Amino acid sequence: MRILWITHEPIRQSVLESGSSSGFWKEALYHLLQAEKDLKISLAYPGTGSSNPEKGVYTFRYRNSPLFTDLPAVTRGDLHAIIRQCRPDLVHVHGTEIPYGLLAASSEVPFVISLQGFISEWYPAILGDLPLPVLQRLRTWKESILRNGLTDMHRQWYHNAAAEIRCVQANRYFIGRTEFDHDFVRKHQPDATLFTGNELLREDFYQAQWQLANINRHSIYTSSFSNPVKGFHVLLEALPYLRKEFPGVRVLVPGSISPRSTSAITGTANNRIVDHLIRKHGLQDHIQFCGKLDGVQIARILEQTHVFVLPSFMENSSNALGEAMVTGTPVVSTHCGGTPSIVRHAQNGLVFRRGDAWDLAQKIGELFRDDEQAQQLATAGRSFGRRFHDPAEIRNQYKHIYQSIINRERTL
Repeated sequence: MRILWITHEPIRQSVLESGSSSGFWKEALYHLLQAEKDLKISLAYPGTGSSNPEKGVYTFRYRNSPLFTDLPAVTRGDLHAIIRQCRPDLVHVHGTEIPYGLLAASSEVPFVISLQGFISEWYPAILGDLPLPVLQRLRTWKESILRNGLTDMHRQWYHNAAAEIRCVQANRYFIGRTEFDHDFVRKHQPDATLFTGNELLREDFYQAQWQLANINRHSIYTSSFSNPVKGFHVLLEALPYLRKEFPGVRVLVPGSISPRSTSAITGTANNRIVDHLIRKHGLQDHIQFCGKLDGVQIARILEQTHVFVLPSFMENSSNALGEAMVTGTPVVSTHCGGTPSIVRHAQNGLVFRRGDAWDLAQKIGELFRDDEQAQQLATAGRSFGRRFHDPAEIRNQYKHIYQSIINRERTL
């Protein structure tokens, strides 16, 4: 089988290559499937470098625009030329956020789209329930000039959602992994054929294992504060409740905050909100910004952290959540998007009401107090995570998906 992947960012063909990747799970999946003798996967992504057909790597032109209703004509032309040159049996498009799937209507080669996030579902949650006057007051000069602030992103995603929905309506085959993403497709394309294909994680997390005896008590790890949709401000608001009973409570999070990033001139409204809440509640000694972390470092933190928290306002299936569950770290997650397909309250994790800082504090406090419950949820979460992200099962899922679609199209 010859499969052409279309992604919006590069995927490293070798762990020895430098540079950013198109998402660790895609990179891991690429290497897993490329090892199969009956599969040849070629890659196409935006770039200015030369294509290398012998290595199965193609680049195409893409003019980035904050507002779009279609693919740029030059992108369409380049991708159709790549398909003609590559001659795949199937084109696999990763994601709907950029509507590469619109090419399916003018291609003789069948397409399948793997579902990730949906901007048409995300944009109502992107501001994280923060009051609009607060966002406007904290908007920086840089964001005003570049028009890349939170309210600008909200407007862009609202506008671009129409192209995403057209992309779904133009296709027949989809790969998802939660009830949320399956329902999204059914809503917009009732005649679609849906397959299940889970996500592969980095090897570091399959080797890690949380053990109660080795943890740093009353520590919390969360994966991002990059945008209010990630809910970090809710976790910050929960800490004053927790600090009353657990004065040593501490949150670890990747990234950093600097005077430049919180400046009214050069910073971002999101970072200014985070900085304001830390100062307002006196949390300077309770937050540890860990800078840039690789997989080994995150796995080590998860092994030593008391609780992993996913406070997002919207997710489909969070990779960070998967990493925590595979490691065995007890999880507390919001009830949103696809997370109910993964975290089942009091069975393999605890669930709190989205945006409710008090409820989040209660759920974290339960695990801080009750070692037996923490261990039970850790064991159940790890068992679920290792089934959901099992490499052998995922390999079989994707081989079955590819072969099924190719066989169906040949009989039409």
